Amino acid sequence: MKKYWKQFAGWVTGSTDRLFVSARIRLAAFYLFITATILVIFSLILYFSLVQIFKDSFGKEGPDLRDKSDMLVVRTIHDLKVDALELDVIALLVVSGLSYVLAGKTLNPIRKAMEAQKEFSANASHELRTPLAVMKTECEVALKDHDLSPEAIRVISSNLEEVDRMSSMTEDLLKFSRLESEKGEVFSSRVNIADVVASVAKRMNTIAAEKKVILKLGHLDQGTILGNRGYLETMIFNLVRNGINYNKHGGTVEINLVNDGKTMRLTIEDTGIGIGQEDLPHIFERFYKVDKSRTSGGTGVGLSIVEAIIEKHNGSIEVESKLGAGTKVIVYLLVA
Repeated sequence: MKKYWKQFAGWVTGSTDRLFVSARIRLAAFYLFITATILVIFSLILYFSLVQIFKDSFGKEGPDLRDKSDMLVVRTIHDLKVDALELDVIALLVVSGLSYVLAGKTLNPIRKAMEAQKEFSANASHELRTPLAVMKTECEVALKDHDLSPEAIRVISSNLEEVDRMSSMTEDLLKFSRLESEKGEVFSSRVNIADVVASVAKRMNTIAAEKKVILKLGHLDQGTILGNRGYLETMIFNLVRNGINYNKHGGTVEINLVNDGKTMRLTIEDTGIGIGQEDLPHIFERFYKVDKSRTSGGTGVGLSIVEAIIEKHNGSIEVESKLGAGTKVIVYLLVA
């Protein structure tokens, strides 16, 4: 239900930006709530005040049903109630439209700032690629000099590690920028998700072996979804890589894919270091890193890319984890 609401919200607002859509809908709803509350209170006060005035005109005996003037007053009270209700409904419909427009105008400067920030990130990432590549090459060449002192080797090696980390971050930011600018038709191909999972698992076997982690490919149901194979591979690769990188020597990462007829449920479960409950709500935020002292130097962007890819495929993701006991990631994708 949540993903259908997001699709509807995107259609209503004419935007595919998840943050903007959510903020605009909430702000419009807040405006509508405030207006509706004031309108209802005012209508009730007005209605009961007029009713009391009419009742006072009848006296203690109440309306005389044989008196035409009294019956006219009774009908007037009834009509007043109906008219007040109709006017409130009409007013709320008008206010709904105005709230939507006002929310859009209120958020427009913020939206432009966000778009400018995204454009800057993409441009900066693109421009950084060349100097980082040059720096990496120079560091690698310098390390081949056999006359270097141990201290020089240590410093250059440390610099090379930082260059690699920055290169990885710029690539992730470029991926994010491309992903956010992609249109719906890019995600409309029929993809056999089981083939994608098997392909990624095969590529990750070497990395798992280097980390002394066992990668298990469990039950794989066949199933086709509408999407983009390249982005799906990136999503699965990032999740499996996390399961490997944040694992223990001799630990396992198990992948399962189940087709229930309506959704493909991809489960990636590891026996790694786990995630604390206080960190779970933030793991999809850009540049958020869980306990930096225990992580393996990631950029903090991988899971944000994963979430964005899943949303582009109208899917959803759940994460269950316990500190020191491992993490279970469940991805739901609609069967085509």
